[in-house]
Amino acid sequence: MDKTSNFYNSGILEERIYHNKTEEIKQRTGIIDFEGLKVVDVGCGNGRYSEAFLKLGADVLAVDSGGINLAFVSVKGIKTQKEDLNNRLSFLDNSFDLVWCNGVIHHLKNPYKAFAELSRITKKYLFIGVYGEGAYRGLNYLK
Repeated sequence: MDKTSNFYNSGILEERIYHNKTEEIKQRTGIIDFEGLKVVDVGCGNGRYSEAFLKLGADVLAVDSGGINLAFVSVKGIKTQKEDLNNRLSFLDNSFDLVWCNGVIHHLKNPYKAFAELSRITKKYLFIGVYGEGAYRGLNYLK
């Protein structure tokens, strides 16, 4: 398990910061009703957001490049698929109502290419969360 996966899977963030993901998702996206929305959580990590989307009634797919993360998420009963955002994703254009990519894109070799790829697979909503020194920002994009 790599250092990042170990940190996220330790539960530290769940206890300190991420105690109410469903409300956070609603606030960050501006979407109130997720019932039946087809959502992909790209770079799902330990699945904390995937699980919240499921609780909100979305049809969610958790995607990550790390098999250990996907194994952890699948135990929660969430559909998973191994994909690498550094490459073209295997999804057709406009495959998802909402593409959620939180805390991932700024770590990639080519974030511009990744943004284009995330835009390609979304029908309507795209959320990208990035962070840096002392700041956390989210970008909402409506197609």
